[in-house]
Amino acid sequence: MFEYITNDEFKTERKNMFSSRIIKDEKSYKHIVNKLYEILLNECSFEKLKKAVGDEEYRDILLKEYHLI
Repeated sequence: MFEYITNDEFKTERKNMFSSRIIKDEKSYKHIVNKLYEILLNECSFEKLKKAVGDEEYRDILLKEYHLI
């Protein structure tokens, strides 16, 4: 009757919902990400920038933190 999901399944599903719901197309996503990178460069936050370039989950956290999504 009830279907249970694991934490990993929940996190994956949540991430997929987040990505598809907020960012509709690739061009918009690139524009938003470039804006984030510009902000980080202006702040001289090179460690954040370096991590954001290589880590999609961290980049999504920063996008929320800087109110870009």
